[in-house]
Amino acid sequence: MNRMVWWNGLDQWRAEVSEIDLGSGRLSASGVQIGVDPLPYRLDYAVVTSSAFVTEAIRVIVKGAGWHRRLDLRRDTSGQWSCDVENSGAADLPAPGGDMSAVGGALDCDLGRSPSTNTMPIRRHNLHREPGAVDFFMAWVSVPDLSVHPSRGSADPLWKVYREGIVVNVLNPKVALFFLAFLPQFVDTNSEPAAVQIIVLGLVMSLMGMASNIVYALTGGALHNLLERRSRFLQAQRYVTGTVYLGLGAAAALAGETRR
Repeated sequence: MNRMVWWNGLDQWRAEVSEIDLGSGRLSASGVQIGVDPLPYRLDYAVVTSSAFVTEAIRVIVKGAGWHRRLDLRRDTSGQWSCDVENSGAADLPAPGGDMSAVGGALDCDLGRSPSTNTMPIRRHNLHREPGAVDFFMAWVSVPDLSVHPSRGSADPLWKVYREGIVVNVLNPKVALFFLAFLPQFVDTNSEPAAVQIIVLGLVMSLMGMASNIVYALTGGALHNLLERRSRFLQAQRYVTGTVYLGLGAAAALAGETRR
């Protein structure tokens, strides 16, 4: 199965296109990533796996204004990694490569800022079909400097995330104080038991909050899809956000001075 997919960054302007070929327990992918942080760069990569989606090799070439780097990272059948690097030009970045003994035993490479290499452990553990908790140990390739570091991560099942959210909200004292202070004024002492009325009122407020959050999420997603296509907005976004925060800070400071 061959697919071509596109991504764009959320934290900084970044774009990537990748052609991924999925077979029975194997994957090969090649792609191009363009970014501007910490300095403008173009990155080309190609990755291939052996059986069970275990990384066999990844080759990465990154170029910027007046500099160029290359990384060839390989894993042998014993689980040991080796790398060959090339570094030319002047760029204020860490050196490419690294201590390969630190990533010994890792099954996967993880190319920084690229979702494509996350496919291997997800497919190997069938996490795209069945939820589960898995710990990962990977050889992480930092972008754009191409230094290699050991990286540990985990994938938590959705039910665990949902359970933790419930526990946090139940144990949040602000929620309990709000309900205890706000809802009793709506209780009719001549009607049903007060406890039942408070429970019903609490459920109504929870449903209203859930409905409003869904509207906010859908509206935010639609606005994101609309605005991300406008290059002028992407360029002005950081300046607008900074100006808003500075304005809020100045307003808070002046309000404090007025009260004195």
